[in-house]
Amino acid sequence: MQWTSPHFQYAAWPDDDTTCAEVVDLLEEHWAFWHTELGLPDLGRRAITYLKARDSNDLVAADCPASAGGCTNGTTIVSVSLFDKHELIHAYFGETMTPPVDLFAEGVAVALSCDAGGFVAPSPVPSWRDVLQPEQGSAEWVSLYPLGGQLVSYLIERFGASTFVAFYRAIGSLTDADTIAEHFGATYGVSLDEAWAQATGTTAVTCLNRWECSRPPIVPDGAPHTGQLVCDRNLVPRTLQISSDINLTVSFRNAPYNMGLSSGCGTSAARGGFLFNAAGDFILVAALPAGGYLLNPGGAEVTAAVLPQAAVGPNCADLVPFPVPTTLPLVVSAPASGVVYARLHFSQPTTARLDGGGSTTIWSCAACGDVPSTCPFADLSPLTSVFEGDATWVMQANGPWIQAGLFTPR
Repeated sequence: MQWTSPHFQYAAWPDDDTTCAEVVDLLEEHWAFWHTELGLPDLGRRAITYLKARDSNDLVAADCPASAGGCTNGTTIVSVSLFDKHELIHAYFGETMTPPVDLFAEGVAVALSCDAGGFVAPSPVPSWRDVLQPEQGSAEWVSLYPLGGQLVSYLIERFGASTFVAFYRAIGSLTDADTIAEHFGATYGVSLDEAWAQATGTTAVTCLNRWECSRPPIVPDGAPHTGQLVCDRNLVPRTLQISSDINLTVSFRNAPYNMGLSSGCGTSAARGGFLFNAAGDFILVAALPAGGYLLNPGGAEVTAAVLPQAAVGPNCADLVPFPVPTTLPLVVSAPASGVVYARLHFSQPTTARLDGGGSTTIWSCAACGDVPSTCPFADLSPLTSVFEGDATWVMQANGPWIQAGLFTPR
């Protein structure tokens, strides 16, 4: 199967049912965003070839690294993914530039795709010289992806995309560390050592989510919004733009499993994200600081509204009980800044399983003044109980987000 568009030729095996013609529309949109954002030229022709692989055998046959999910040679992509944002970034630069050393070539692919291959930055952080062009499969090679993403994210945020693109083009085939450092200092006015320390410090950000955060928002106006599937796949996120600290209630219908909320748009006091651990039809009640959030609803119908009186927050006495729907699940969340309370009301006795997802301890008390240690609780193991009348959940998380779910017992 083959599909073409102004800038892409996309090919897949005839029996590959994960693909469809509409993928090239998504590729064109992604191409246009990043070429505008980065100031890359339009060559006016179909320059990028995307070969959709079936499995690792196809990748090995295409000379991709054995452990990779895809690779790019110039403007030819081979990937097992339907829409491989990491490899697409390589191809966009490859249209007009020679890829430099891995620290910057892989760094920009991670920074702009938010795909670091599941690798995390090590502690202590090695020198940039150790991850400039590491041997594949080494510990330094594994560190290259998150650390390169941190460096390039910092450079683009601090100095702008056009400066990075000019530097990327200028260093081209250079491999000598001292020569690259000289070019860096001449371009940025600071040493690479200084930039490395800043980029990989305690406030390090691995990627920028710029394309993702440009997606249309789900407005909390009580009207239903439907997510987008591409080839029946959940590839395209939506955003939530919250102008002030609020309690938000969100109704999901036909939601995919492993859907989550993330503060990845960088304008919120919250950090990181969490999975809902629920699917199908469910309700979310979340205390969200002002800022931008990402949601991956797939084809779900999403209805969001501002809760007029807060039910979740740090001060129990200020909260008004939220009426728990008779149909579960119910998910409650908030950034984990100390103890967080949720006040709920059950209009009828409800047998349910209270689950903190293994990261949140929840004491289920009757009232604000109850001593948590005297209340039944869920921590690593869920609590199955009959809930009725008013309930006050006292919640504390080992992580950036409170995760509390009320489910039908198994």
